[in-house]
Amino acid sequence: MYLQYTYYRTDSFLQEVYIVPMVQSEKVRKEFSQRLARACEQAGLNQHGRGAAIVKAIGVTSKAVSKWFNGESLPRQDKIYALANFLNCDPIWLQHGKISPVSHIIFDKDRKSFQETLTPEHIELIKLFNDLPEEKALYFLEEMRKQKKYFDSVFNEMLKKKKNNPL
Repeated sequence: MYLQYTYYRTDSFLQEVYIVPMVQSEKVRKEFSQRLARACEQAGLNQHGRGAAIVKAIGVTSKAVSKWFNGESLPRQDKIYALANFLNCDPIWLQHGKISPVSHIIFDKDRKSFQETLTPEHIELIKLFNDLPEEKALYFLEEMRKQKKYFDSVFNEMLKKKKNNPL
């Protein structure tokens, strides 16, 4: 979502204020509703029973689900994950139309053996990473790469010293 700028005057100087719009754009809502319908179709839910199935599965009102399908509103982040889990689809795709390279690890029911190797901390880290704006996610990913490179070099240095000075 893009930031809007509002300018106003106080004490004879112009200030710029960033305002994040509370209401999502019509285009974003419409695209989400199309992806939601497609995910329901791929999950085998027919058009006439899908709303009730979603209500029962994730614990929301039928009014909320109706608004999602009609492009009137978007679900909160926790409901996106619940929807994706129920519909067995990628939550990033459902929300943004992009495929996340790691979200299938959590939400792909056919990969249970791999999913079970993830700790709650791994899952939390992936969810937090997926919730970040792309620019921030890439920044943190690069920082983590730097940290790993640093720790690898420290570890390798320790191994060298141990080889040169055995006890």
